[in-house]
Amino acid sequence: QYTKTGTFTTGHAPASAWEELVRIVRPGGILMSTFATSIWEANGFRAAIEGLMSRGLLAEMEVTAPYAPLPNSAAEAHVLTRLHVYRKLQA
Repeated sequence: QYTKTGTFTTGHAPASAWEELVRIVRPGGILMSTFATSIWEANGFRAAIEGLMSRGLLAEMEVTAPYAPLPNSAAEAHVLTRLHVYRKLQA
């Protein structure tokens, strides 16, 4: 009963995609995604998800501390990510 939505980072799906993700998950379903910390606010994900929560559609279950998903990558060791977990509340 969950949807793992994947990673959202620069060049991936826009924050508005969360409207559709929430629409297709049944009530009680879990949505999990990682977000690069550099785009969480700048690309509108914080506003989009807070909007869904304020409308009673999502509840935050967990947000991890920032971590480096690719610590051994020469190109991306500096990138920090957080895992976000939400539950859909209503249809």
